[in-house]
Amino acid sequence: MSVDDVDNSNTMQPVSLPGDAKQEQAPQTTRLVSPNQLREHPQAALVPDMRPDEFAALSADIRAHGIKRPLEVLGDIVIDGRHRLRAARELGIAQIPVTDASLGGEGEVERMLKSALLRRQLTDDQRAIAAAQYAIANPSPRGGDRKSPTAKAKINQVHGAPFDFTSGRSGAARMMNVSANQMKKALALLSTAPDLAKQVHQGSLKLGQALRSVGRAKQISRINKTPLPEGLFRTIVVDPPWPYEDNRCRGAAEQVYPTMTLNQIRLLPIAERAGQEGYLFLWVPTPHLESAFAILREWDWDYKTALTWIKSKLGLGRYFRGCTEHVLFATRGNLPLREQGLRNWFHAPSGAHSVKPEMFYQLVEKACFGPFLELFARQHRPGWVCWGSELEPIHQTNADVNFEEAAGEGEPR
Repeated sequence: MSVDDVDNSNTMQPVSLPGDAKQEQAPQTTRLVSPNQLREHPQAALVPDMRPDEFAALSADIRAHGIKRPLEVLGDIVIDGRHRLRAARELGIAQIPVTDASLGGEGEVERMLKSALLRRQLTDDQRAIAAAQYAIANPSPRGGDRKSPTAKAKINQVHGAPFDFTSGRSGAARMMNVSANQMKKALALLSTAPDLAKQVHQGSLKLGQALRSVGRAKQISRINKTPLPEGLFRTIVVDPPWPYEDNRCRGAAEQVYPTMTLNQIRLLPIAERAGQEGYLFLWVPTPHLESAFAILREWDWDYKTALTWIKSKLGLGRYFRGCTEHVLFATRGNLPLREQGLRNWFHAPSGAHSVKPEMFYQLVEKACFGPFLELFARQHRPGWVCWGSELEPIHQTNADVNFEEAAGEGEPR
């Protein structure tokens, strides 16, 4: 086993770290002491705790073979071996082997961290958090290296421990072998989301994921604290009655409801209904995809992706039998999705003509922030403002499209 303290043997091959100098060390004397005579270093938490499975493996190894690698101590403080100490206490071991730590010019905290690096399989993110925590606990003196050792000592003394002259952030980053950029990110996370930083430190969360979560939380907080003016919406669903060239096709839209020209659709007052940031879902038949992309640009929305409704039954079609419908997803501004990891397709049976499935609206509500508006709705939906020819007029103003005027302008060339 190669993690800290689980390496309970005397055959470990240390790995050299940047800046390490190979030093000749005199043979060290091992002695036996009671675990109750020892205590963990005040800054031992800089090194992540072992995972439960790792600690269980360590305890099992110690139960079977005893502690083979002596703990390194300074007086009664454990510099290297706190998990072996904990295991010995839990197992009721009366005496454990220890040896006096030879710092070789290093500070005791620096030695403790380096010892963990040599045997623990810590990720870059874990080391970055550890380095940031060390830099916070051991700040660089004002004036940096221009300060005298005595001045540094007065500032760097922590919990009455011996002085550690490692400079703050840069020195901690070098000691833990992490980049300045990683160090900066770790410090930012510790200051804004210490609970997430703790998860990164333990190895259960990646630093990048934690920072993205913080960013999303800030955006969501801003959104929730910024109400839109009356009549504006963050999420708009539009299901226009697109025209069909082939009226002879059974089930053509004109046989069910009056359709609109492309120019009428282009003149829909989407801009008057949307806030500066928002989401737009535009349902479109595949023959009108090219026109739909052009209309999105005219409405000043940025196309992002498409969602696909997969139906249970075979549909109609002049060339291929249609079993899907598509809705274009566009945005303006920089709103995040409320939930990540959502699929871009859903499977649901068909209902009445042009009625969209409940699963679609659930997906929209899960992904997007309100208020919600649906244009050309076939039915009301709780929590939404719905407008459609089959519904009672809702929130219609002079800004709404004048279909007769639009029809008189003809189709765009």
